Amino acid sequence: MSSLSRGQRRLLRYATNDEDVKRLKRKRAEEVAPVLQQRKQKQRCSLNKEKETAETSKVDLPLCSEVLEYVQKHCPTAPRKLRQNQLRLVRDLSSNNSSNTGVSSSSSGNNDDHVGMEKEDAFYVKRMEIVERLDVFAVVTLAALQRRALHVGPNSLGASLLILVENDASATALASYMKKTFHIKHTLVLDGSRFPTYPTVNDNDEETTELGERTVVVIASIQSFLAVDARSAVWKFIGAYAVLLRSPTGTNAFLKSMKDEESQEFFEKLCRQRWRCLGHARMAAVIAPSRNALLAPLADILTTAAPTMEEENNTTITTTTTNNNNNNNNNNNNNNNNNNNKNDKNKNKNDKNTTSNGNGNNKQETEVAATTTTTTTTIMRSPVTMHYGVVEGTHRFQTLYTILMNLRSGQGVVVHFATKEATQFMYDVLYALGELPSSLLLLTDYEGSSSYASVQDNDEDRRRLCAQFDKTIAESSNQESSNNKKKDRVVLLSAFGLVPQRGTIFLQYDIMVDIVNFTQFVSDVLTPAAYNDAALDPAMRRRSRTPPPVVERKGSKGSSSKNTNTSGGTSSNVNSTVPPKVMYQHILLLLRQNELQAALPYLQTPAKRLNINIEPMPQLPSTTRYLLSVQRIQSLHKKQFAIQNAAYAAYRATMLLYSLVGPADVYDARRVDLTRVAAEFGYAAAPILDLRTRETEFRPREDIYRAARERMALERRRTRAYAETHIIGEAPEEHIADEETNGDEAVNMG
Repeated sequence: MSSLSRGQRRLLRYATNDEDVKRLKRKRAEEVAPVLQQRKQKQRCSLNKEKETAETSKVDLPLCSEVLEYVQKHCPTAPRKLRQNQLRLVRDLSSNNSSNTGVSSSSSGNNDDHVGMEKEDAFYVKRMEIVERLDVFAVVTLAALQRRALHVGPNSLGASLLILVENDASATALASYMKKTFHIKHTLVLDGSRFPTYPTVNDNDEETTELGERTVVVIASIQSFLAVDARSAVWKFIGAYAVLLRSPTGTNAFLKSMKDEESQEFFEKLCRQRWRCLGHARMAAVIAPSRNALLAPLADILTTAAPTMEEENNTTITTTTTNNNNNNNNNNNNNNNNNNNKNDKNKNKNDKNTTSNGNGNNKQETEVAATTTTTTTTIMRSPVTMHYGVVEGTHRFQTLYTILMNLRSGQGVVVHFATKEATQFMYDVLYALGELPSSLLLLTDYEGSSSYASVQDNDEDRRRLCAQFDKTIAESSNQESSNNKKKDRVVLLSAFGLVPQRGTIFLQYDIMVDIVNFTQFVSDVLTPAAYNDAALDPAMRRRSRTPPPVVERKGSKGSSSKNTNTSGGTSSNVNSTVPPKVMYQHILLLLRQNELQAALPYLQTPAKRLNINIEPMPQLPSTTRYLLSVQRIQSLHKKQFAIQNAAYAAYRATMLLYSLVGPADVYDARRVDLTRVAAEFGYAAAPILDLRTRETEFRPREDIYRAARERMALERRRTRAYAETHIIGEAPEEHIADEETNGDEAVNMG
């Protein structure tokens, strides 16, 4: 028996008539979720710009030509294949320019955003998960070579790279690998002496000396790093550093053997040593084999944790707090820590770049890593609370409707959806009900042409929506007397991830397309005002005895002057017009029952270091207060054909994205209750839907009907183009009335 019917076979032959099978491919998550599609388009544009640029600076390239030539000539055993994110890490470690170290809010490195304080001397951290040990060694070695090739100075200030490892055995193995594979002559392995001797390198004979002979790499274990004096001259040659962790949990053997008091003293000493010796460095990298190790306390202590600032009379200037990870200790210590938990919710984290692909589901490893996190640090972020609730079926719409109906003057709500179809359905339903207050302004980024958006649907229209949102909130807060005719509260339904600056309530209504980095999104986009300016100020947190090195850098010959002028103008404009800091007061997250258990680890793991408290909603809205509105939605399916079509399109797009987006343990189309999902769109029973998520004998995965429609549209466009260019119409036949008119005109002229 054939797997296709007669009609499907005809459509298949028609769709593949021109031997083009691209239309038969199943839809991807980027084609359903606008946020993912927009992110992919930006990545393509950035790649195209790099290819089209005739003159590119050496710093912007992953590997400069000098490093490539050296590796090809002198390093035959060096690895020839590295991933793109690993090459970007090499570029960031070899550069001091903060514009090249963008912050990635995606696990795949798709989004580059700047968070925190926009300053020239800001500190950046890049975290990357690399499992293979040889790949880790190759990345840091290439970064050291390129940093030496790009930095030119009389004393090579800032041209060296410091690599911190867990123990002396790892330091020896890394040094031998660099000498054997990349032929680096000068590898300074710190042995515990207070004032180590930095190797002398002849910079004058730069043309004849090979790159490996001019490169100096400083390798130190944690114990030897603590033994070196902060007044040593070695630190002024260090421009960036990398932290290599081998343990999946991020805790060493000597850390596990320590008691709580000993580990606290050790972390305090290590944090002070880090800022005294490496406070001038503006770039750091954390490389580990798992996501838990990337977020381990040891990685935070060596990168973003700031020590308490004490004067000579031992008086504390900044507030001392205890790391929030202490809340995950054993149950035997919980009773002793209850009195300190009120002051222990301040996390010392200012993470500027997160790029990792781990899942972070190993709870035992996380608990082991969290037992040694009692450190004294400054407040890097004020505590932020994010509430979640298990809301399904019609109760989900009632929750949103309760928030909208109870809005006060001067408040703004931003509701994020995963698909455009769900946004359009909710927008049409809210207008069809007609129960919203007259003072409420309802906006959406997917309503088509309107007073705030054009037909083109571009970024300018979305910025115009955000401007209108902020303008309405500002006018409502500035007006003295209340006027019923004016709009004093706003609701924005967004499918493209719009975040206005003056919002009050944020509601994640639908699927989180990037749940791994959603907590980072809350920290960087929704609550950037929670960062403590005093703790982030380099003057307050930087205690290095070595001033930041100022060195000359190599660049392209033809575009050096242009680049400097452009960068200077951009920096002055940014500093002159600093946007107000965004701070949403209420952040709500709606989950389904099958998503709760698997989604919480993805949210809570980064929340600990970002000082975000994830708590359940204390009380959910009533299920009977707006029950009549829910019944009206169900009746709209029978009365309005547009609502019925919008509901089916929204339900189909939601379930299609549910089967495509990851992670699979959170969004599993086989575990979700389809009846309750359909009830969110006004259905009493789940409609029949074929998503073609499985390959069976009678149901192929290819969408033949969609391919046939695209083929038909293509043929129509070709036919119209051919008709416009080749078919010339005949003139209309002359009518008898035209002849009489022409005769009368001739008589009059005679």
